[in-house]
Amino acid sequence: MTDKIWIPLLSVAVGALLGGVINAMVGRYAAFKESKGIAAALRAEIDSVLSMVQHRRYLPELTNAVAQLTSPAHVVTVNDIPTIWITQDYFTAFHATASKIGLIGELAGPITRLYVFGKGVIEDLALLRRWHETGAFVTRQQLLDFLNNVRSLLETIELEGRQLIGRLDEYTKRRWLGIIP
Repeated sequence: MTDKIWIPLLSVAVGALLGGVINAMVGRYAAFKESKGIAAALRAEIDSVLSMVQHRRYLPELTNAVAQLTSPAHVVTVNDIPTIWITQDYFTAFHATASKIGLIGELAGPITRLYVFGKGVIEDLALLRRWHETGAFVTRQQLLDFLNNVRSLLETIELEGRQLIGRLDEYTKRRWLGIIP
């Protein structure tokens, strides 16, 4: 008689356990696929922004402006202040996925850092534009230091962005449990 009770109870327990494990695995696979989608979107956005910065020649233009300001005899005019207009939000993939950035694990930190640097450059360029528009008085040394900092930040973004693209490429090629893409 006890066999008649234990077999159904054991069957129910094994079925519940197996159902729970399968449900957990399905959930983990869905999160894995979502993380690969986030990584691919961010990779494409980072590459696009870096390509645009290169195409628009921001670094060479800043380098030329710095070279001109290097001469102590140079008298700063409003035309020495670069004006780069950024009117679009070029970080749409980042904004759309920011709440789930943790899904990509160890890449979340470097990605966030890169975007924070990018937003910092945008703020710096907006300040330069404001200086230009208002004819703000800045000394040669102040402008030189500011432009050197912006240029350094852009160089860091370019270097770290290219490295991050490689890491994101590797991430998107990962396989779940080593077998499922």
